[in-house]
Amino acid sequence: MKLSIPSIQKHWVYSNPVLLTAMILLLLPLAYLIPTYLERAEHLRSVTTKMHSLHQLMLKKERTMEREQNLLSQISQADPTYLETSIESLPLLETERQKWNIFASHLETNQALKEKISFLEKGQNRFRFSEGESRSCSLFQEIEEKQQSPVDLSEDDLKKVLSLTEGVKIHPFFPSTKSPQLLIYSFELSKKMIPEMKEKVYTLQMQLIKREGTSNK
Repeated sequence: MKLSIPSIQKHWVYSNPVLLTAMILLLLPLAYLIPTYLERAEHLRSVTTKMHSLHQLMLKKERTMEREQNLLSQISQADPTYLETSIESLPLLETERQKWNIFASHLETNQALKEKISFLEKGQNRFRFSEGESRSCSLFQEIEEKQQSPVDLSEDDLKKVLSLTEGVKIHPFFPSTKSPQLLIYSFELSKKMIPEMKEKVYTLQMQLIKREGTSNK
C-alpha cells in the first residue's frame, strides 16, 4: 500500500505531540485576537458614527445661531414705518384700472364697472393696518397688525405684497432690506369674478405679526 506525501506529513504531525502542541499554541493567540479585532473595529465604527452625528449637530447649531443673529440684526435695523411706506402705500390694480377706464368709456350702461373704477380712483382700495396686542422681551417686540378691510388686487400685486411681507424674491419683485420680520398669522384669499374683464382679480384679508427691535417703537 502506497501513502501519498500529504498523508505522510499529516500522519507525522498527528503522531508528533510536541509539534502538535506547538501548532495549537501558535493558533491560540489568533483565536483571541480575531474576535478582539472585530470588536474593536465595530467600536471604532460606532465612535466614528457618533462623531459624525455630533459634527452635523454642531453645524446645525451654528447655522441656527447664524440665522438668529441675522434675524436680530434685521429687526434691529428695520424701518419702524415699513408697513405704512412699503405696503399701505401700494397702488393696487393700477394697470387694471387704466384698462377698465378705457373699456368703460364704451359701455355707457355698465354702472357696476364704473362704480368699481370710482372706488379705485378714490384710493379706498388700499391696505390699512391697525395695531393689536403687543409682546416684548429684551431683544425685540411683537405687534399684531390687523388689516382693517379686504382689498382687491391683481396677480402681480399679490406677488409684490408677498415678496414685501415674507422677505423673499418672487419674480420679478425683490424684498426690502429695511423690513421687520413679518409673520403671516391669517391669510384669506379668494378669486373675484369680473365678467367684463379677463384679468385675474383677488380679494385678500390678512393678519400679520410684526417683530422689530425694542428701540424702533
